[in-house]
Amino acid sequence: FLMIRRPPRSTHCISSAASDVYKRQAQKDNEGNLLALDITIEDHKVTLINIYGPNSDKPSFYEEVRDIFLDFENKYFILCGDFNLVLNPSLDTENYCGTINNPKARGKLLEVMSDLQLLDYYRTLNPDKKVFTWRKKSLKARSS
Repeated sequence: FLMIRRPPRSTHCISSAASDVYKRQAQKDNEGNLLALDITIEDHKVTLINIYGPNSDKPSFYEEVRDIFLDFENKYFILCGDFNLVLNPSLDTENYCGTINNPKARGKLLEVMSDLQLLDYYRTLNPDKKVFTWRKKSLKARSS
C-alpha cells in the first residue's frame, strides 16, 4: 500500500500481496499522524484510517478524521492506531494524576464516534476489563 515516514513518527498499513484488498485512493497528513485508505475488500468499499494521535490537545485532528470518513463516502469504516488519549478514564487509567489527557481532543473523538456510529470493539467485547498499553515507571501510572 503506502508508507509515511517522517521521523520521529509514522503510520503504516501493510497487506499481503495475496489478499483481496485493493487500494482505490489514499490520503495522508504532512506530520505523519494520519494515513487514510479508500479500499475494497471482497467487494465491500471500506475507509481505513490509521492514526498516531497528537500528544497535544488538538480536537481539529479528529475533525479531520471525520471529514475524511465522510469524503470517501463508504458504508464501512475502520479507525485504528495510537490515539494518545483514553476514552474511559475510569477503566482505561490507574494512578493517573487525576487529570484527563487531551480532554478537548477526547471530547471531539467521542463526538466523531457517535456521529459515525463507530464502536470501540475491544471495550464492547471486554466491557469491564482493565488492560494497559502505557506505563510510567516512576509513578506507577498506567493507561490504555
